[in-house]
Amino acid sequence: MFQFSMSMLGQFKTEYHNHLKYIVTGVSTLGNPKDNTVLFLKRVKEDSIVILSKLIGCIIIVPQEQIELFLPLTTTNLIIGAMNPRLEYARILQFILDSAVCHELSAKPCLASSIGKKFVMGIETIVENNVMIGDNVQIGQRCVIRAGAVINSNVIIGDDTVIRENAVIGGYGFGFEWDEDGVPVRLPHIGGVIIGHHVEIGALTTIASGTIEPTIIEDYTKIDDHVHISHNCHIGRCCLITACAEISGSVMIGNNTWLGPNCSVINGIRIGNNCLIGIGAVVTKPVKDDAIVSGNPAQSLEDIKKERDLLKKMLTENNEIKK
Repeated sequence: MFQFSMSMLGQFKTEYHNHLKYIVTGVSTLGNPKDNTVLFLKRVKEDSIVILSKLIGCIIIVPQEQIELFLPLTTTNLIIGAMNPRLEYARILQFILDSAVCHELSAKPCLASSIGKKFVMGIETIVENNVMIGDNVQIGQRCVIRAGAVINSNVIIGDDTVIRENAVIGGYGFGFEWDEDGVPVRLPHIGGVIIGHHVEIGALTTIASGTIEPTIIEDYTKIDDHVHISHNCHIGRCCLITACAEISGSVMIGNNTWLGPNCSVINGIRIGNNCLIGIGAVVTKPVKDDAIVSGNPAQSLEDIKKERDLLKKMLTENNEIKK
């Protein structure tokens, strides 16, 4: 899977400096542990030490408060204590993968098939094969634009952002006006798209250009595969938007909000901060901060419970009358 010298982990964090010469080549789990892998334990079970005692050349991330239990394993493995082992595993593994990136791309960091006018690309950014780039496009530092992506004109992408395979950024939105004969005339969308720092855009995801002002995706937001974000939307910081979500035009979403798979948001809706939109929810009304909504149409859990209680009461009363 990869080749990583355990002794290099000190470059990630100085406290992880070690003199072990093992080469880590993959990942594994407690259920199927393997030598020379990275693995983590969220909870230590009674037989965890016994299971792991035969491993050699591993990076094992364990709960900080239980690290002393693993000291017998330190002669042949690197044991790391963490308050959140799963989070530290994600960070360490990403560092390893970044370190193992194919260096042949460094000589030709931009392999795009087509590049428009006034294209600017930051240092350490990689643009893979068959990428199409329009006019007036700026891509920040340390970004990765995967094969087949289309970056249309008037798009700005911040640092450390990843655009995955076959995503389309900045295409025309679905906006029309009718002429005197009732024929729909497409409205040009030239506002472009602004994507912040540390954003991820999934494969086959589409983000439409703003009509006049840009569509905006703020820093640290992560967008899954097969998501559609329409024109003039503004998505806040640190949002998680999962697969097949559909966000209609001019929707405003606050910070730290989670959108479940297959949910739909009608145009012009405002969703607040720290909200959770359930799987398959159809949002037709504004959602206040800190709300959890689900269903079609989407309602708060409190309203859903009230409706169920009312329905239950009505059914009970109806049965009483029949008796």
